[in-house]
Amino acid sequence: MEKLHLLLAEAGLELVPKALWSHPAVRASARKRGKKPGEILLDVALHRSAMANLEERWKRGRPDIAHFCMLLALGSLLNRAGLLSLHVHTYEGKVIGIAPNVRLPRNYNLFLGLVEQLMVEGKVPPGSSEPLLWVENLDLRGLLERVKPSRVFLLS
Repeated sequence: MEKLHLLLAEAGLELVPKALWSHPAVRASARKRGKKPGEILLDVALHRSAMANLEERWKRGRPDIAHFCMLLALGSLLNRAGLLSLHVHTYEGKVIGIAPNVRLPRNYNLFLGLVEQLMVEGKVPPGSSEPLLWVENLDLRGLLERVKPSRVFLLS
């Protein structure tokens, strides 16, 4: 049976852009988490005031949606049967590769920490020869050329 490739396009997973690092809302959430402003995920629930002038802000800062969709896909019967391959394309034009056997944290705060580590280090676990999650600089066209799907369905 042919594998289904599920692609979440322009997912709202990105580190806080440099232009927002000095905003009080960003600095406060970074301080609470014990991290630098450039090492935390942009999240509209925490950074709405900082995002006011951000280009295409309606698409950005929604790690909650990506978390829910990823949990749903990875918990599906298709994935458990080895018939699903999940790819996450971010707003910044990066692709997150996901091993089929990965178990994402159901807790949202743990998920944030995992994705922050992924975006900073490039793979999880860092230094692993067989990572569970990894980031590649690849656009949608490049990903489709690599996957070579027999059919493509677009949903919005």
